[in-house]
Amino acid sequence: MKFIINESKLQKVINTYLEMQNFVFKETEGNYYILESEDDEHFMACVNKKNNICYMNKDLVETLSSFFSSDYDVFKDTLISYIKNLLGGKSFSRVVFLEKDETSIIISYEKQLKGRNLN
Repeated sequence: MKFIINESKLQKVINTYLEMQNFVFKETEGNYYILESEDDEHFMACVNKKNNICYMNKDLVETLSSFFSSDYDVFKDTLISYIKNLLGGKSFSRVVFLEKDETSIIISYEKQLKGRNLN
């Protein structure tokens, strides 16, 4: 069975779905991370504090897009709004969508720089 939902209601449903995922929020000296779990090596989103660039995992957008059978761009915009709200309305200088394996590179690099965990 399919339902027809207008765009504003769809965004509310997506936000509710995202809140139910219980993403883990971590803050480091250089970045804010949104992870699926504490020990996850791939982030859902990462915001660099210095340049305000938001890096997002493409898999999350694609998963949501296929789950809700809707337009990919709607989910990109909704995710950007969701991340902004999580960070208290912070605006981004740019948003970059990365493949899943590219997301672990940033985490690994920061761990190497600091020589410790992300905590």
